[in-house]
Amino acid sequence: MAKKTVKTTRKVTSKSQITGTRNLVDEDTGEKVSVVEAVSQTQDVNWHKLWITHLISALDIVGNKKMKVVNYILDNLDWNSNILIKTQQEIAKESGIGFNTVNTTIKMLVDKKFLKVKTGVIMLNPDIIAYGSHNKRAHLLITFEEFSDNREI
Repeated sequence: MAKKTVKTTRKVTSKSQITGTRNLVDEDTGEKVSVVEAVSQTQDVNWHKLWITHLISALDIVGNKKMKVVNYILDNLDWNSNILIKTQQEIAKESGIGFNTVNTTIKMLVDKKFLKVKTGVIMLNPDIIAYGSHNKRAHLLITFEEFSDNREI
């Protein structure tokens, strides 16, 4: 059976609009300069809307133990920050899944850049799922990039 590959692309559009001209004075030289004022707006396009509770329920029905770890993370995530504050031991205990399975699953998700971890803290990649406005997602992306990734998991 041939393997089917699906490629997705994320697009960002940018729109600029000239709003007028202004005369400014260079503070260093005192020179008067006429400049064109413009407003630039950037938007995400080609995105999908998910109803996460329905997705989690569906994945839980068809998933194996590793999928149940993903479901646990999504179900307990703070959607304002894309962060779950739990140790792997707590996830194993509360989900009823063995620690080794939790550890292996989290390592796989880190390797695929689905999430990053610190001791007792997991952050979901907002490029995968984010709740809120474009600006909030942009802020979460910066936070995710700066999120210290200690690989000792």
